[in-house]
Amino acid sequence: MIARFEHIAEAFRVGDMKDLPGVCDKVIRNWKDIPLDPLIELKMQLSRLGLEHREAHLDEALISIAEKRPGPFSDIASNTDHPLWKPVVEIMSMCENRNFQEQLLALLPGCPKRCLEDLIRAISRSGSSAESVWPYLMDEDEGVFLEAVMAVRGAGGPESVRRLKEAMAQKKREGSPSARVLEAVLQELERKQD
Repeated sequence: MIARFEHIAEAFRVGDMKDLPGVCDKVIRNWKDIPLDPLIELKMQLSRLGLEHREAHLDEALISIAEKRPGPFSDIASNTDHPLWKPVVEIMSMCENRNFQEQLLALLPGCPKRCLEDLIRAISRSGSSAESVWPYLMDEDEGVFLEAVMAVRGAGGPESVRRLKEAMAQKKREGSPSARVLEAVLQELERKQD
């Protein structure tokens, strides 16, 4: 399987783009026993190299594997110190597995600050309720704050608008420059509603 995996990895890295759907299918067909860690590491490499199209094909295969073989993904996601945590949480967020969405939400309360931006982004991408990230609209960390704003903005709706207005009012009282960000987002949402 190792030699076959090296062939697969090489195809994702430098193979002809027209061959990637077939390589992706090969990975999906071997979902039961294909080594996951090297595939996830490959995803990270493709991302760092800016090879989004290649990464998208690999994501498709990883999503399919995660849907059929969720255990390893859940195990890695439960350990924020795991070196593959970020790409695994990203993959989980793209799956339709309701258990993954619940697991991502359950990670929020104890999530270390260094992982919070990625987790909020994953929760937002998974389609989970925006209410879970409302408290982070008041976060002092700019990255966490911005991810929360993006998540709430993406969810839309009257309750999201209300929460954004509350956060903006509080940030204005504090004299925070973040109030301007919230104001701009609210203006954008209001234009979309008109």
